[in-house]
Amino acid sequence: MTTDRRGCVLLRVAGELRHLPQSVVARFAPLGACARVPGSPPALHGIAQISGEVMAVLAAGPVDVAAPMVVCTWAGEHVGVAGAEIVGVGAYDVPETAPECVEVDGEWVRPLDLADLCARAQPMPWTGRTS
Repeated sequence: MTTDRRGCVLLRVAGELRHLPQSVVARFAPLGACARVPGSPPALHGIAQISGEVMAVLAAGPVDVAAPMVVCTWAGEHVGVAGAEIVGVGAYDVPETAPECVEVDGEWVRPLDLADLCARAQPMPWTGRTS
């Protein structure tokens, strides 16, 4: 019986191990200067110029500006993911009963939900705001 393997980046976010599949990871980059966007939700850490490209920087957890971020491709655009400690890069076994996970040292590691993170970074409409 063959075991499927998935290439991914392992991250620690707020103490929990998560993974990003290699299919969405473009590169690692220093965070550098990042401009906050007034009125933006907490999941949008800000906007930064990385290697000549302006991109949104999402906060997966508490952001350490000295730590590198992961540049991902999402919906055809590059976004930076900060606030996640890069733990490792490699190919990991995929559990048959949990195909979204990878197995690391006997533990099933769920993916970082990039779709949810991007959705939480979207600004609220101005109508209906109370603050």
